[in-house]
Amino acid sequence: MENDTTTAPPPETIEPQTAPAGPPPSPPGGFQKPADYYSTPPGSGSGKGVPKWVPLGCGGAGCLVLLIMLAVGAFVGDQGATRVLTWMFERMEAETMPLVAADVPAAQKQALQDEFRTLTAKLRREEVGLISVQPILQELQAAIRDQKLSREEVDSLIDSLRKANTTTPAAPADPGTP
Repeated sequence: MENDTTTAPPPETIEPQTAPAGPPPSPPGGFQKPADYYSTPPGSGSGKGVPKWVPLGCGGAGCLVLLIMLAVGAFVGDQGATRVLTWMFERMEAETMPLVAADVPAAQKQALQDEFRTLTAKLRREEVGLISVQPILQELQAAIRDQKLSREEVDSLIDSLRKANTTTPAAPADPGTP
């Protein structure tokens, strides 16, 4: 046999692989696989995890809530509570008068309406305190529960309103006295 030497082709040279430039592409949906996250160098990621507007939006909303609370406090402190209470009693008068039963005499209806109006006028001038108004609110709530005011309920309301209209608010305590 003859030594058949065939020349073999030279072996191919294998070039070293290079890492792709930049972070791996983001998959659809915005989620990154943990392996991709840990294989990227620090600082080359796509961001901190939250959009840039989130801290600004939450901080702005917090400041807005604080400003609203400040405005409400200033309104209530500047006779706003008196205005709200006066408006509330005017509305209660308007909603209560149609609930008076038909057997209640007109003079009694007029007395109830007059006492309501006297109370709202005194509230406007701050001559009646909130403490003296609270029993009226409770009694009125109990009286209109059945959507009708009987003679006895009207009499009781008139008495409560007169009692509140004749009381004077307590003088504020002098902070200098022990």
